[in-house]
Amino acid sequence: IYVKDKERAKEFYINKLGFETAFDINENLCFLRTKNNEVYIYLEGGHIPAKTDEKSCRLSFFLNSELSAKDTFDKLKSNGVNILDEYPKQVDNDKACFRFTDPDGNIIEACGNS
Repeated sequence: IYVKDKERAKEFYINKLGFETAFDINENLCFLRTKNNEVYIYLEGGHIPAKTDEKSCRLSFFLNSELSAKDTFDKLKSNGVNILDEYPKQVDNDKACFRFTDPDGNIIEACGNS
């Protein structure tokens, strides 16, 4: 994930989304992971964020947690995360998705159990 300021982005992904540091490579590169080690992301600082929209680019992942998509949505919203959807969208009988942005405007889609 390309970001302007690695430390600012790292703080967001750790404090708002619950990732933890896997490896700090240098002042502009790091890997973060979920606490269960199922998802790793790569942050690279020093980039000028490009304008994105819903159809141009996004990162999607499935929430493998005790919280439902709605509970995660509510938690992120109450923590000041910029949520793009009014409510999680039902995509299957028991699955729902919603989108939000990181501090650089990267669009992230989270799907999980309803």
